[in-house]
Amino acid sequence: MKSYPAVAVITGSSCCPAVKVLKGAKKLATEMPSLPLPDCTMPRQCQCRFKKYADRRSEDEDRRIFGASERSVWYSGQQRRKSPTRRKDK
Repeated sequence: MKSYPAVAVITGSSCCPAVKVLKGAKKLATEMPSLPLPDCTMPRQCQCRFKKYADRRSEDEDRRIFGASERSVWYSGQQRRKSPTRRKDK
């Protein structure tokens, strides 16, 4: 399974207009520009930081097909196996 680490910008008490566009947006860590942003108007006073996430998707986001079982997604025909398992010792 692939890993998709993500980050979101957390702003300080005062932030520049350039970072307000990214505030709270979760993006892949490899796609997010470094801080302070190149067009930051106050780079020496920048208090913006990244909040790290293990995955770019939210915890409650489920991309599976609703109502479909795992078996029906992969093969919808009739099973032709002679034994219920592929293991020889069972």
